[in-house]
Amino acid sequence: MGLLGRNSFLLFLLALAAAVAQDSTLAHGDGRYAPVRSGDLFWIQPGPKPLVVDGYEFTETHDPGTNHYYIKGPHDSAPKRFYSSRGIGIALGHTHQIVLVNDEYTTKLQRVAVAHLSDYTITDVSSEAMLRYERDAKPDPRLTVNPEGYALSPDDRAVLIRIVLTYISVDSAQLAAKVGGTFTPQWYAVDSSTGKVLRVFQDKDPPPQWY
Repeated sequence: MGLLGRNSFLLFLLALAAAVAQDSTLAHGDGRYAPVRSGDLFWIQPGPKPLVVDGYEFTETHDPGTNHYYIKGPHDSAPKRFYSSRGIGIALGHTHQIVLVNDEYTTKLQRVAVAHLSDYTITDVSSEAMLRYERDAKPDPRLTVNPEGYALSPDDRAVLIRIVLTYISVDSAQLAAKVGGTFTPQWYAVDSSTGKVLRVFQDKDPPPQWY
């Protein structure tokens, strides 16, 4: 059987939600939809009830097989759809021109995307980082590793992505511990418009200077 590892985004939602400080720019949603601070960003999981971050309202609607996510800016007359997927965690960029998306598009796989609010185009910014990780780290094939958006530069031109272990496909807890111990954490600074890798950091902790 497969032993499920941690899904880091959902875990930090549950672990940190109670510790988030009240902020006048945040309108807290219901339960699991409350904003959580990680890195230099407030992350949210949009739900059916409006959730406001820095004056921008986020909501979710559901169709069979997918969810649709909407944003309504301070000067918008109606919400606009900016993303569709199985499930996402998002952070509004510092410039309010992009939304950083951790997209859990299958039960085991995730990608990092940027939704550009100027024209509502989507850029996958994690593909090159994952290719580099697979080439350089050569993870055990029994490990499922995924990219996860963590931070944005002040001008939103660079994204800090970390590689996280999300699943271990083995048949015992003992083997899971052994195989999981071979996981190598890495961080990638990438261009938010193209996904091009700018810098690589080999550490379990976020780099103090990355942009």
